[in-house]
Parts: sequence; structure tokens; C-alpha cells
Amino acid sequence: MTSSSGTYDCRDVVEDYETYQELINTMETMIFSSQERDDIMTITCAILHLSNIACKSISADESEIDRENPHLEPVLSLLGVTVDALNRAICYFAIQAGKEKHLRSLPKIQAEKGIEALIKATYGAIFA
Repeated sequence: MTSSSGTYDCRDVVEDYETYQELINTMETMIFSSQERDDIMTITCAILHLSNIACKSISADESEIDRENPHLEPVLSLLGVTVDALNRAICYFAIQAGKEKHLRSLPKIQAEKGIEALIKATYGAIFA
């Protein structure tokens, strides 16, 4: 999402260090614990890295997370999940028929829409 905007240059004259310091000062003023501040930063970083994750087509109806992507390792570390768990969550869906549960793979475009939905849901849950 952030990488797909095509905007990489900072066009305002805002100094990132000063803005970051203002954010930290504001969190301290609002009595956020250091754990809460760390959690917010961790999730923000995970969202930013996750927006650069892509999927590869295996076939017309199957996909998998691109394991060569340099942003994958930071996402896994920040979210505390394995590559297989993230791949299963993004590239598969489950169908329950009675007591049987079947996993089905998603096409690449749907898996990437799933990544976007995860980012939006995470962002919405934190900053709502």
C-alpha cells in the first residue's frame, strides 16, 4: 500500500527526528507506558514492512508469499509468526463441511488483497 503510491520523496520540510521526538513526548505526556509505546512502534513497523510483501503465482488458483522478499524477515520477527503460518493466513482459506475442514489456496490477486485487508484491519484496530 505505501510502496504502491509511487511517492518516495518527502515533499514537506518536516524533520523526521523532531516529529518523532514530539510523538514520544506526547506519548509520555499521555502517560503511555514504555511497553505501550514499544507495542505501537512494533505494529507500525510491521504494517510498513507488510505493505511491501508480495505473493507469487504457483498456478491460476494458487499462490504463496514471495519468500525472497527482503521485507519478509522483519514482518515475521515483528509479528512473531513463522513464514508457514503467515503464508497459510494470507494465501489460504478454510471451508468447513460438517466436521471436515478443507484448506484451499487463493489466487495471487486475492492473497494480495488479503494482505491489504490485514493492514487496514490492524491499522483500524490500533488507531480507531
